[in-house]
Amino acid sequence: MIVEHHDNEVDTLSLQLLNKARHLAEPLGARVLALVLGSGIDTVVDRVSEMGADSAMVADYPELSPYNPEIYCRLLTEMIRASDPALVLLGHTFLGMEVAPAVSTRLGIRLASNCTDIELSDDGLPVVARPVYGGTKHVKIMGDLPLMISVQKGALSGEAHLSQKASLVPFRTNIDVGSKWDQRCLLGQMCLAGQSPFLNADHKWKVSHYLHVLCSTVNGTSHDR
Repeated sequence: MIVEHHDNEVDTLSLQLLNKARHLAEPLGARVLALVLGSGIDTVVDRVSEMGADSAMVADYPELSPYNPEIYCRLLTEMIRASDPALVLLGHTFLGMEVAPAVSTRLGIRLASNCTDIELSDDGLPVVARPVYGGTKHVKIMGDLPLMISVQKGALSGEAHLSQKASLVPFRTNIDVGSKWDQRCLLGQMCLAGQSPFLNADHKWKVSHYLHVLCSTVNGTSHDR
């Protein structure tokens, strides 16, 4: 699962996702891997290592501050591809809404967004609950593996605690600040993600908004953020 943090504090939703990942992994005999990205994140890594993951893959680079969506997308894609997970969990937050469509497209896996719960079927396949009709109803959808799932803030509860610390795996790669060509690639991937059957009209509007912002950046024109 992908860990979010702010000012050296792990986001509450990330701790809840670690708890959910642990509950999903135990019946299958699977392991939980936390992906932690940022600059100067020793405190965050220490906290995450005590909260339910079997191991933590850590990318600590000065280029990751301030936040750059293209660098995060590229690095997350590399980290997920290297670990080859069956499920990728992250929060349906500003970061999750921005990077998940592009990363899932680059990896060629489905994205179930804005979910409120995750269960396992009798066959061990993920079943997600997500709102429809403006949140007045919820539907359950079974997904094939591998699958990326983003979860609403406030939908989960609980934090996992383990007596044994997670093992740390430094992730080594080459990072640059990207180029306008990289941004155009991201535009195309977000266009493809906009066709996902898991996205509702509101999410597609957000993708359209991000496309407008990135197009303006690439073309060197001004825009409102």
